[in-house]
Amino acid sequence: MSGPAPAPSHLAGPSVCTPADHLERLRDATGADELLITTITHAHADRVRSYRLLAAEWARRG
Repeated sequence: MSGPAPAPSHLAGPSVCTPADHLERLRDATGADELLITTITHAHADRVRSYRLLAAEWARRG
């Protein structure tokens, strides 16, 4: 019997991809003009912070 199957490439090792990286790939793959983002957190302040961080990163990328 052989050993366990290797992990899928997206699970192997630490990932350096950020949510913005994934969203950028989604946008490019679909040709979308806009993306609608939903962040599920209990605290409103955490949700706002999440949106602000994503917006800042998205703006930085141009």
